[in-house]
Amino acid sequence: DRWLDESDLVLCLGSVEPDPVFGFTGGMHTIAPGCAGLETIRASQDLLVARDSPVLTGRSADSNPIRQDIEEAGGMVPTEVFVVNVVHDRVGGVAAAYAGDPQRVAEASHAEWRRQCVVRVDDAADVVIVNAAPYATDMRGCLRAIASGAAALRENGALLVFLSADGSGARHRESPKLPPTALFSLYLQAINHGRILKYARK
Repeated sequence: DRWLDESDLVLCLGSVEPDPVFGFTGGMHTIAPGCAGLETIRASQDLLVARDSPVLTGRSADSNPIRQDIEEAGGMVPTEVFVVNVVHDRVGGVAAAYAGDPQRVAEASHAEWRRQCVVRVDDAADVVIVNAAPYATDMRGCLRAIASGAAALRENGALLVFLSADGSGARHRESPKLPPTALFSLYLQAINHGRILKYARK
């Protein structure tokens, strides 16, 4: 976006939460893909498609090539970038806020989110039930719940997702590279080792 180049200061405001593609939101995530053009977004999606397992929820930059990509893209902005990110607790309240350098804010806020919201399980489960609220408006929104729940699921287990969606992902602009329904299918394949279970609609 040319405004990034022409501004004296870029102020990025947002919340931090796990993201199935970028690991977490927050930090430079507001710049790329937040202010990025379609070509840049497509390039990031190509990295996702090329991976054997695209489940990257909660991954930091050192183990997430797509996160590394947006950090590099954000670092190309010639203008000073100042980030303000909030971290929510398990019930949606504000647990903490961080401001300043995007990378330092991301590191601190991601660590805080883990302290606030990570639930540790001793053994993988045969069945995991998750609720996609408040993002359960379409299939793309429920990917957060799918990716988070899959971490506690044993191989060939069953993941049940409750959502209130139209089932098409039509509320989001579909990327020419990877539409929401294709992204949804891609995650199911990765999580369930190639086995896609049918979903029921009331």
